[in-house]
Amino acid sequence: MMIVVNVVLNSPASYPGSIAAISNAKNDDYYMERLPGDDTGITNVGNVLVSEGKPGKVVQIHVKKRIGTISAFPDNIQQILAKRYEGKIVGLGGIFLTKHGELTQHVLESGTTEVTFLYYNMSAPIISAGAIVSSETDLAFAPYHFHGFSHLKSCGHYHFDVTPDEIEYLGYFTPAKVISRVKA
Repeated sequence: MMIVVNVVLNSPASYPGSIAAISNAKNDDYYMERLPGDDTGITNVGNVLVSEGKPGKVVQIHVKKRIGTISAFPDNIQQILAKRYEGKIVGLGGIFLTKHGELTQHVLESGTTEVTFLYYNMSAPIISAGAIVSSETDLAFAPYHFHGFSHLKSCGHYHFDVTPDEIEYLGYFTPAKVISRVKA
């Protein structure tokens, strides 16, 4: 199961909740399920941004057509941060919209004790949320981690785009004030 977490503290009764992608490996498919608004469960891995949701400064990144060899949008951002802030740890959290093109995302196989990734190509528009850190830390973070969804049509862990001539991303990111790790 892959979850796109959408948690709001003190949320109204109309709050829609998070979305889960649940695999059906027998027919090489998955289905989407909206979780109840009060369901606060999360998988054991994830880079997340915690925000008060107040207006503030953000970094806007809008790109069209991939011309390099790095096919993951957040990977490009992470490498730019690593070069610009060499020797320092900088974190960004936020969202990006894949406006055009296709992505490869994975969903975890359900109903098994083994971790098995099932990969699917998914078409835009897809909204992805997650975080990026500029370089390795002793906190053992992945350099970036994003989950994306599209109105209960597509959901999964973002890997990379597969249509370099068509791809278009629009992202909004905010710098982290604190970077920490929570271990269960």
